[in-house]
Amino acid sequence: LPAFHHPSHSLLKENGFTQLQYTKYHSRCLKERKKLGIGHSQEMNTLFRFWSFFLRENFNKKMYAEFRNCAWEDAASGYRYGLECLFRFYSYGLERKFRPDLYRDFQTETMRDCDSGQLYGLEKFWAFMKYYSNAEELDVDPKLKPSWSLSTPLRTSKCCIHQRSLHWLVRDHGTPAPAQGMVLRYPAGGIGAGGPVRGTTGVRSAVRVGGTGAGVAAGTIVGDGL
Repeated sequence: LPAFHHPSHSLLKENGFTQLQYTKYHSRCLKERKKLGIGHSQEMNTLFRFWSFFLRENFNKKMYAEFRNCAWEDAASGYRYGLECLFRFYSYGLERKFRPDLYRDFQTETMRDCDSGQLYGLEKFWAFMKYYSNAEELDVDPKLKPSWSLSTPLRTSKCCIHQRSLHWLVRDHGTPAPAQGMVLRYPAGGIGAGGPVRGTTGVRSAVRVGGTGAGVAAGTIVGDGL
């Protein structure tokens, strides 16, 4: 039997994008999302992944706006996969091809994510500032800057948590400290004093907080992927 090729894979190939194929694929994903409900459509997940990769090299303002809207709609219903794809788009896409307007959006969306008590966007912003070659020349919103500045991390046997990131959420931003059982995602290999550590596989990980407050963490690493 011939190998099955998902439309999202074909569209990402060099010179493989056609408007007709994308329109059909896009429509199918949104219909399944509407039919099954937010967080239950695997096809919608493939569309989020497609947007995250495609827009890095082929920026389209309309497609990007839809990506943001759908990601936040899903997040409002408790499903964050689309939003995590959006932050990966910002972090890796801007490192590859910098756009001032997207960098501003990245900061805005990171602070918005922190407002909701999440740290995923912050980790991706921190990774970008660590690895982007011209990061020192960039302006950082004063509200965001303290959260990615270097500080002593809190280490565990399997990962470490950036102390200032958590303190900023609790002390400066009014967000409750992570509760028992809350899952925080960080790069595979942990976060060192010099910033995030990127694993060779690109796999991201999560740590489950084992106690309240900003300083207690232990748990099993689980894959997150790109």
